[in-house]
Amino acid sequence: MRIIRIGLLCLAVGTFSLPAQAQQSAPDKPAATGFKAKFKEKRAKFVGRMKSIYFASACKILDGEARAGLVDAEAARVFVKQKVDPKVDEIKKEAEQESAARAAKPGECDYFLKNPEAAEAMRKAAADAKKTAQKR
Repeated sequence: MRIIRIGLLCLAVGTFSLPAQAQQSAPDKPAATGFKAKFKEKRAKFVGRMKSIYFASACKILDGEARAGLVDAEAARVFVKQKVDPKVDEIKKEAEQESAARAAKPGECDYFLKNPEAAEAMRKAAADAKKTAQKR
């Protein structure tokens, strides 16, 4: 009996909230905004991954060769279907500078000592990127 009441309550709330949601979902911007939003989201994730890769490199978790392979693999993965953003080199340079500054702060590199799984995951991703690059 209790389950039926809860179900009816959910149905009633859902029914009354539909008209309000329908009014709010009217598109104010053109359809291209969805594509731009997805691209900006992918770019933000790319920047975040670049920062973590460069941070691991600055903390001596990755060597230069592994870092370069992983950076290239991430860029190729993000920009497979879209044109490569002309500012990718600028993004990489900014991410490298921010990560080096972060790693220079005392105690920041202790993150990898406290989280050895993160360090191992970064090394594994670099090894996978190297294997993938060798297959090409």
